Amino acid sequence: MVIELEWQGKKFTPSVYGLKNNFIFTPEPEIMKIIKEKAFLKSWQVSLVGDVVVRRTLASGVCSGISAYVLLNFLGEEIPSAQEEIKIAVMQVRTWGRPFLTQSLKSYFNHKKFKEKLEKSLRTTNQEWLPLVVFLPKISNLKKITYAHTVVPYSLEEGLRWVKIKVYDSNYPGNNNLVLKIDKLEGTWDYRDKDGNRWILTINYLGNLLKRVPFLW
Repeated sequence: MVIELEWQGKKFTPSVYGLKNNFIFTPEPEIMKIIKEKAFLKSWQVSLVGDVVVRRTLASGVCSGISAYVLLNFLGEEIPSAQEEIKIAVMQVRTWGRPFLTQSLKSYFNHKKFKEKLEKSLRTTNQEWLPLVVFLPKISNLKKITYAHTVVPYSLEEGLRWVKIKVYDSNYPGNNNLVLKIDKLEGTWDYRDKDGNRWILTINYLGNLLKRVPFLW
């Protein structure tokens, strides 16, 4: 079974922008909605979050920002922020360290319907506030994980044992031959040079972030 992913009738295609920086700005009410509902953790001090980029870039470095966004979004909590100009939480995830990532993963794996959530997310094209959030570490190595990376899926093929998801990766613009392989029986994953002993890999449909264009790096 192969599924070609679309968003509002537009298929996800490789970026035509290459390494060029591209910024997407949203109307103020939409920005405030993101801030109030999506962006922040209740139990963390602002000083621990690090430097916040007040514009969201979809070029080199986007993976860490999107990783941060979906990690925060999944927890669905808020913290007060002294920076009223923040438009979206675009941060460098790997500087946050193990405690934050561990907390996020524990929250995720308490979810009893992992497979159903993955399948539903991959097939959803019309719910603009439902990002695809999937963390795929080797659970036995949870405490060793210190890095996060995000890719964007555009096609899924499922066999008896393996799920193969074709993805776009901001580190490899224009390359549409990258495949994330998930072993359904073992619960492990394989993707390029990412080591499941140290990495969280997030796949994100980005439908809620890209409202006006089908895809940008």
